[in-house]
Amino acid sequence: MKRSHIPKVNWVSGELTEEKGLFDMQHPTLSRIEIFPIKSLDGVTVNGATVLASGALKGDRQYAIVNSQGKFVNGKSTPLIHKLRTTFSADLLTVTLQIQNTDQRETFSLAENRAPLESWLSEYFGHAVSVQENTRTGFPDDLNASGPTIISTATLEALTQWFPGLDSSELRRRFRTRGRCLHARAKHRAVLQDAVRVDAVAAGDRLLPA
Repeated sequence: MKRSHIPKVNWVSGELTEEKGLFDMQHPTLSRIEIFPIKSLDGVTVNGATVLASGALKGDRQYAIVNSQGKFVNGKSTPLIHKLRTTFSADLLTVTLQIQNTDQRETFSLAENRAPLESWLSEYFGHAVSVQENTRTGFPDDLNASGPTIISTATLEALTQWFPGLDSSELRRRFRTRGRCLHARAKHRAVLQDAVRVDAVAAGDRLLPA
């Protein structure tokens, strides 16, 4: 599908500019908003998200794990990232890491001294890593299109049929490469024709689920 055929969503008014004949949806609504405080790790479902001046969501991919060459440690560079489960405190100032299918669990501060966290991660990955922070833009994959993106529940449901080994929760984690997994309730004639470009969102606006 050509990019020019992607409809625009005005999240402030909740309206959809629909390309005639392409979509069978009029007013998609947000059913879930997730931010990913640490790039490439698990997300957090929030009740609302503030849009920063850069277009990023506040708190989303605010931190990133990087190696000694300054490159991101992510699922593309090591499969070990997929075995890390993370939970965050309500204020997102502490993180608890757990290796999947084990009882090994540690809690670390993100706001103050991050050396213990970096030491634990370095041991886990088998090489030195550091945790960097960017409160202005976060660490998006694409600095030219760093704003929120959405994926519909219809697409997630279809993909679980294409890949039986992955449930919707795991697919949401895999789609964090674009960050900002905002899930819209919508009905579609064709799977994967639900990509949208988020426009009319200004700094200080709040995105809220329906």
